[in-house]
Amino acid sequence: MRRIPRTMSTQHPDNARIPGWAGGEVIEGEAEVVEAYRAFSVLGIHEVMWDAEGKDVDTHVVRKLLSRYPDFFEERVLGKDVFIT
Repeated sequence: MRRIPRTMSTQHPDNARIPGWAGGEVIEGEAEVVEAYRAFSVLGIHEVMWDAEGKDVDTHVVRKLLSRYPDFFEERVLGKDVFIT
């Protein structure tokens, strides 16, 4: 049976302060990969909407997530249990 995500996270929501994992005032580059992983692992989000509008997009985000966090994604299969759109 197809799983329909119940929760979605967008990149860089308006925060009251800069997250400790951001590494600087602007969330970009590798911090975006960490942000997606944390949405899945810490917040329990089912779907992350990857920001591809009007910027230089990291086309390797899936490879980076799977290679950096293999234990997490062995238990939660990308495209079946959790999603990036």
